Amino acid sequence: MLALFPAVAPALRVEQARFPLSFAPCLVGAGAWCSALVLLVLALDAAFPSAWHLTQGAFGHWDALHYLHIRLHGYDVMRTAFFPLFPFLWRWLNVSAVTISLLNLGLFAVSFAVLAWQFAWSRRQMALLLTVPSLLFMVLPYSEAVFFASGVLVLVALRQNVLWLYCLGLVLSCTSRSAAFVMLPAVVATFVLAYRDRRAGLWPTLAAAGATLLGLGISVVVHYWYTGRWFVFFAAQRLWDNRLRWPALPLANWGGSFQTRFEAPALLIGLGCAAGLGWLAYRHWRRPLPASARPAVFSLAYVAGITLVTLATKGGVLVSLSRYVYATPYFLLLLAEFVRRVRLSNRQLLALLGLMEVTWLGLFAAYGHIRTLLGFTLVSGAVLLWALNAHLHPRVRRLALLPTLLVGTGLLLWLLARFLQHEWVA
Repeated sequence: MLALFPAVAPALRVEQARFPLSFAPCLVGAGAWCSALVLLVLALDAAFPSAWHLTQGAFGHWDALHYLHIRLHGYDVMRTAFFPLFPFLWRWLNVSAVTISLLNLGLFAVSFAVLAWQFAWSRRQMALLLTVPSLLFMVLPYSEAVFFASGVLVLVALRQNVLWLYCLGLVLSCTSRSAAFVMLPAVVATFVLAYRDRRAGLWPTLAAAGATLLGLGISVVVHYWYTGRWFVFFAAQRLWDNRLRWPALPLANWGGSFQTRFEAPALLIGLGCAAGLGWLAYRHWRRPLPASARPAVFSLAYVAGITLVTLATKGGVLVSLSRYVYATPYFLLLLAEFVRRVRLSNRQLLALLGLMEVTWLGLFAAYGHIRTLLGFTLVSGAVLLWALNAHLHPRVRRLALLPTLLVGTGLLLWLLARFLQHEWVA
């Protein structure tokens, strides 16, 4: 997406995929990574059984516990904060928590392969994206894999200009997660910024908006069926203390200092996407971008929207923002375009470091203790490591690849181990 910003991404030779643009190599690559991940987890469990706890019960913590309750007993008022597609699919399949987790991983592998195939990602891009740590939720009894697959339908439909697929992806997205309040503005932003023929784009936009509201309506009806209350979702949000308010500073996370630091880059990325969307609106609302930019504009609007909604409703507690941002096809698409198109100089990397440190100091009170400051400095270092994969010099990009993959994979495994030990991860 940053390739749309000429000041940041000047004209370059774009990195292209080296394998033929067929689905099979993408599926083999994604499937091989997911299989290797499962085997690695099994090996670690055999070597360190006290640290992993690979049992049925270990997969039933946090949101998974609520999905399991909905699957077995249906909804009560509090659990209408969760939407029905995933728990009802789990009920229909009638499998264990571990089995549904593996099925989720398989669904993610296929969806990721479709995305890589349609957007012609290189092997290098695929490797970097598959090691995003928050993808651990694709191997848990969470709705992330279903939401990811639904989002892939949206992005492929926008790329191929297939209206029925666009609408289907939006309906599924809005029945798998309470995303309509973010999806609807993203649909409008895509129309305003990436439809040069506004008259021709009006009908697809109205249809997409209707599909978004249909997905929300299906969820509302399901909630009413079980609770006897219309729009009980809003009552559930009050029970979860989600309401419009100014975020309290310093920003935090109830999972502790590590989780606060893990959420921090997601906030910075989301705010950057919001700023980028505003810049595009200023530059292109009169002269929209070409149709090829629609998937990137939609992705930018989603990441910006979910970040602003989290900031506006959580009171400064960044609960699950990293999951809402990173574990989506929208973020992966933006990251892939960043790696493909953007080339950063040393001066720009230093500017990025300065921006991060100012953000940590201003919003997270990183100055409170030397350990806190050092922890956020490590976060800055990890982000810079990822950014080195978009460095101007090819040798730097090559040298940065392996450490990035190792750090990403290690963090993913560590977060998974924390989850299995009933610790909050996102």
